[in-house]
Amino acid sequence: MRIHYLRHSFASFAVMSGGTLPVIGKLLGHNTNHDGKIRPPL
Repeated sequence: MRIHYLRHSFASFAVMSGGTLPVIGKLLGHNTNHDGKIRPPL
């Protein structure tokens, strides 16, 4: 399993649990909100 899949799974579960995208992005180490907007929303 690649680390990318773990990060994506973490983000998916966090969103489903009510986390906001800016907070989740910060937890994943994104420097800006733009970093997390490359992929379409879940």
